[in-house]
Amino acid sequence: MKNYSKKHIKQKKKILFFTFLVFTFLLFSSIVPTALTGCAVKEIKLDDVQEAIKGKALISEIITCKNVDSKHAPVDPTSVFDAGTNSIYLSVKFTNFKTTDILKVTWTYVDADKELIVQEFSPPEYGSGYHSFNIEIADAFPGGDYKAEVDFNGDIVEIIEFSVKSE
Repeated sequence: MKNYSKKHIKQKKKILFFTFLVFTFLLFSSIVPTALTGCAVKEIKLDDVQEAIKGKALISEIITCKNVDSKHAPVDPTSVFDAGTNSIYLSVKFTNFKTTDILKVTWTYVDADKELIVQEFSPPEYGSGYHSFNIEIADAFPGGDYKAEVDFNGDIVEIIEFSVKSE
């Protein structure tokens, strides 16, 4: 058997340690940049997760009515309001609305080609249910034809036509 000196053993240990360091450096220098650059980091929003779980936002019902209940569902639906009416509601049933969704209604008095008001709604939290829009006038709406243009996130969903009887 060969007899190695302490000096020779120390030299071999240093060479092995140095080889280990070089190998580790080469290994990590090829893996780490790939791992860091190959990994796309994107913040996931709660709304995106909710949509993936429950589905896309939908509007299933838009109704003009004389009143709404405590949950904004329509009461006394109608498209023809009596003379002397001073309040008109539009009830919208929606599903899976995100906080970033925008529902907008543009009310127009068609006979005079006059835009009355634009109203917007964004839910305070993700959810489903009803939302109601309401226009009121001190005395009574003039008789004639009206419309409510419903816009969801920039796209017109529906135009609801209704009228108020003349006295």
